[in-house]
Amino acid sequence: MSPETIATPSQGQTPDGRYGIAMAKYPVTRRFESSAQEMLREAESRGELIYGVKPWYCSASLIERGAEVAFVGANPGGRSQSEADDSRLGILERPYDDESLYNAWLDDTHWEGDGGHQQRVAAAFEILFGSSGRDTLRKAACLNVVPLRTSGTNDMSTTTWNNGVNWVSDVLEHVQPGTVICNGNGSARSAWSAINVSRFGIEAIDEKQVYGTFRLKRGRIARGALSGAEVIGLPHLARMKSIPQLQQAVQRLEPQCRIGSLESNTK
Repeated sequence: MSPETIATPSQGQTPDGRYGIAMAKYPVTRRFESSAQEMLREAESRGELIYGVKPWYCSASLIERGAEVAFVGANPGGRSQSEADDSRLGILERPYDDESLYNAWLDDTHWEGDGGHQQRVAAAFEILFGSSGRDTLRKAACLNVVPLRTSGTNDMSTTTWNNGVNWVSDVLEHVQPGTVICNGNGSARSAWSAINVSRFGIEAIDEKQVYGTFRLKRGRIARGALSGAEVIGLPHLARMKSIPQLQQAVQRLEPQCRIGSLESNTK
């Protein structure tokens, strides 16, 4: 992907020019996207195999203006056809459609497999936020630590991962969420571990087993601009497939840490 793929408004433009107009409305979001493109160029200069950039899983307005909840994964994943698919389907333009509050987890239909990952994300938000779960997901700032498409987090260099940690920290510092939900909470190269080693850090509060090696974690941001914000570490929902057991783990959290209290705090 060339730098101009995202930077030029005419790419993927709708017939009435809405895309070009919308892009001009979101200068901060565009700046973060330009940083992602620079990250791509640096990774490719090191010989890393990257299948394009996908910074946002939500409306650009939620990045630009901030959101009460952020949902963060590790990276978008990818394969050799991903960049062509993103271009053909207009995936990179969708966050800038001002006529809808876009959310990739709820709206995209081109995902590989049976869509189970998407379904489990929506179900997890319903567990955490009750009847407002899907609405909360739609209004959440959704992104990844590393906005580059690779086959997995192990297929990128330590430098690229660390660049992603800095990138997502910058975005979260701008978005200013009161709650950060991590899609993955392993000790290495997960959304949880990235935030924990970032400028913010995590003060752990509680942890419960879901099943096997899958854990549910809860904490708060320890320092910096997001100090005191709540952090929920979900098992990675692409791999953890038992929603009933996740719900039971949520219910076993200590009363003073119970996630149900989040519902009243969301916009």
